[in-house]
Amino acid sequence: MLNLVDKALASLESTVQADVDVIHCDLQALESVNRHVTGGYRQMADAAEGLRTDADHLDHTHASIDAYVEKLDLVKEQVTQLELFVGELDAWSKQLESKCVNA
Repeated sequence: MLNLVDKALASLESTVQADVDVIHCDLQALESVNRHVTGGYRQMADAAEGLRTDADHLDHTHASIDAYVEKLDLVKEQVTQLELFVGELDAWSKQLESKCVNA
């Protein structure tokens, strides 16, 4: 009977050792995956920092361009007013020419 108990305990020890070995391999694989994923996250963090820097630069550039856009809008308004004035001047000169020809 003692022999059967020894065999059962040896079998149980073998089974437990096999489970421990499998779990150890799983943990090593998980550690490897975690290291790989951590590297990927570091790369994404570096890329995000680069994007943040680019966004700040674009915001600054946009702000400096806004001043030129305002100036262009002002010039456009002045050109529109000038076109209206030229139209009025053209109509007035045609009236004056018509009066001179008829006189």
